[in-house]
Amino acid sequence: MGCYEEANGFAGGAVTWWVGYANYSIPAGGTDYNWGGTCPAGMVLIGGGAFTSNAHLVVSARSPTGSPQYWRETYKNTGTAACTVTTYSRCMDIR
Repeated sequence: MGCYEEANGFAGGAVTWWVGYANYSIPAGGTDYNWGGTCPAGMVLIGGGAFTSNAHLVVSARSPTGSPQYWRETYKNTGTAACTVTTYSRCMDIR
């Protein structure tokens, strides 16, 4: 039981995907990182992810490392051929 005040300042608007470096190539057996686009002013980072050309790409770390405005992922290509990856940031309008 209790009384709660209405929250203010939280994200609650439209969600947008801001794409980072497209077709970033990671060689077979290689490890590297890539980041999504930076959320513009008036938006906050709520997550991210990636698209890849290879089922052998393993995400070893996910975080908004370095900035609360863009998403970063670290990848390991466990396949026998190079693969491409496009990382994106998910941003939401602030009300």
